Formats: sequence, C-alpha cells, structure tokens
Amino acid sequence: MMHVVGRVLCHAAHGGVFGIVGAAIRYALALAFAQGYGLDVTAKDSALFVDLPANMLGCFVVALIADGSALRLHGGKEHASALFPPTHRIHAHACFWAGLRAGLCGSLTTFASWNTQMVRMITAPRGVLVARAICGWLLGTQLAASSYAMGNHAALSIAKYSGHARAWRPPAPPEASSHCADEKVCDIKHDDDNNNNNNNKKYSYLVDELVVGVTFVALWAIAAVGVALNWHPAELWVGCLSAPFGVYLRVYLARWNAPLSGAYVWQSSTLLEAGEGDDGNDNGNDKKWFPWGTFAANIIASVFDAFMSGAMLQCTTNCEHVLTGLELGLGGSLSTVSTWMADFHLLMNQRHGTVTRTRAYWYLISTLFVAASLSIAVYAGMRYGWVERTTS
Repeated sequence: MMHVVGRVLCHAAHGGVFGIVGAAIRYALALAFAQGYGLDVTAKDSALFVDLPANMLGCFVVALIADGSALRLHGGKEHASALFPPTHRIHAHACFWAGLRAGLCGSLTTFASWNTQMVRMITAPRGVLVARAICGWLLGTQLAASSYAMGNHAALSIAKYSGHARAWRPPAPPEASSHCADEKVCDIKHDDDNNNNNNNKKYSYLVDELVVGVTFVALWAIAAVGVALNWHPAELWVGCLSAPFGVYLRVYLARWNAPLSGAYVWQSSTLLEAGEGDDGNDNGNDKKWFPWGTFAANIIASVFDAFMSGAMLQCTTNCEHVLTGLELGLGGSLSTVSTWMADFHLLMNQRHGTVTRTRAYWYLISTLFVAASLSIAVYAGMRYGWVERTTS
C-alpha cells in the first residue's frame, strides 16, 4: 500500500513540476514570437497562431525522447530513451520520463488554445478571417506532424551512436524455448546484455523524488502567492497554479487510450502463431484502436477554452486575467498536441496495411472537426447570443 502511495506521489510531483515549467515556457515563447513583442512572427489574427512555436518544439522534443518501443529498438520500453546508452540507470526512472512526456511536452503544447484562436477568427464579423483560420488549422497540423517526424529522425540518429540496436521483429515470447517452429517469431538476434540490464538492476531514486517533491510544493506555493498578491503578469501565475490539475486530468483520461505503444511496431506473436497475421494487410478485426483518452482531453479542453473566451467578452480586467490564466494553465495543460501527434504516428506505423493509415487520419481529422464544431457552437452562441443582448 505504501509503495502504491509513494508511486502516485512520485508521478504527481514530477507531473506537477514539469507541467508548471511547460506552461511557463509556452507563455514565454508566445510572447517572444508575438507581433509587437519580440520576433514579430505570430499574431492573434494570423494563421501563424501564437502557440505555434511551442507546439512545434513540444512535438519535436516528445519524439526525441521516445522510448525503444516507439523507435523500434531492442529492449522496447525497457529503454526509456535513445539519448542514453542502453545500460544507463536513467532508463529505470519511470516517474522522470512520465513527467517529462506527459508533464513538460504535454503542457508545452496546447491543442485547445490553438483551436480557440482559430474559432475566434472564424467567427469574426463578416467572415473576414475565415481563410486565415482554415489555413491555421492546416498549418498547425502539418507543422506539428513534421516537427514530430524530425524529432523521431533525430532520436534514431542518436540511438545509433549511443549503442542501441534497431529491431525489426518482436523478441520471442518469454515462454518460448530455444527451439521454435515459427521462424517469423523466433529467428531474431537478441542483444541480451542491453535488453536485460535494466530488469536485473533496481535503483533507488529517493533523493531525486524528495527534491522534485519539494520543488513542486515551492513552485506551486510561489504561483499561489503570485495570484494572491496580483503579481504581474497575473495570467501567468494563474496558469502556473492551475497547470498541474490539467496534467493530472489528462493522465487520468489517458487510461481510455488503446494500448498502441507496445503493439504498433510489429504484429503480435500471438496473432502470428494463430495464423491471423499477414504480410502487411490489416484485416481490421481489432476494434480497440482509438485513443479515446487523448481525444476526450482535447475536446473537453477546447470547449472549456471556448467558454472562457466567450466569458471574457463581458468581464472586467481582473476577471480577464483569471480567465486567460485558466486557458493558459488548466485548458492548455489538459489539451496536448504532442500526444496527439504521438498517437497519430503510432497508428500510422502499427502495421503496413492501408486500414491503419486510414485510422490514423480518421483520428486526426475527427479530433479537429469535433473540437472546432463544438467550440464554434459555444463561442458563437455566447458572442452573438446573450453577450450581445446584454450589451445592446
């Protein structure tokens, strides 16, 4: 029982720290690239939306630190990242990698804020920004996908020099003997030293977990003081205060995701032995493939941000800072582009058949369509409904 509690606290602390850091970096990047502030690249009424740099960076990083299963490396998930040699102890630090991927990359990227900016543009009077909004959705998707691909290629290049071996077929099942009739499953070269090192060693990360726990409490307390004392910029402190809750809710929803990460690389040995696999043609029999958790997180956060934006149309300055901060923290950290792209990549590479590629694009397009439709209904209803009636 104590072990379970400790594990939950460990993941909560790492997710909270990296979630706060990710939201803060996203805010800083938005200012740095925004029109009239720094590099003058992005704008609130442009297809180059304000969170585009953060989404591109987050997708690149999450692919760069992908585990061995996603990169098709021997050892699979036992090798947490290609950035370190296979025998490095950091591979066994599950809390760190979960926090880095779900906390940092998940909060650094935001689907909801991007979608909400496009919704504001597409509902502008006389439809003057509709074309820009459509281009914003297309550019945001394509640049996120290409950033993920570049991160994936960089990780594979690093893996070659850090001692990882590429695997093209699954290792033999644990119960298989040295003699196996099915060469498809058993005729594989194993790198046992690399694959079993982390299984045979147990490391303690107590000091690290204590440091991260104290850091999380300190950061969250500073954000709470900033909100209470109305430090400038107010929306940043509200965002940092609420960001961990967005991470926790997204991680909770992730339990609805189909288990793609371990299965996408190869057809499972069970299917091969049963004769249900083939040489690249997906028969479409497996029904549990849709990443419902990530889908739900992005839809809920998009509707939440649309509602916050609609409420901002008739609130005071202090109220606007709070609502903007909730969009930055809670909505921004609940939604994610990095995991969305990771799911898309996993679906695209699950097998070689066209069915899974169709599924990948179905997942991509359905997320965009449902989020945009519901957000437009909420925001347009508030903008042209009761908001205009109260101002008239």
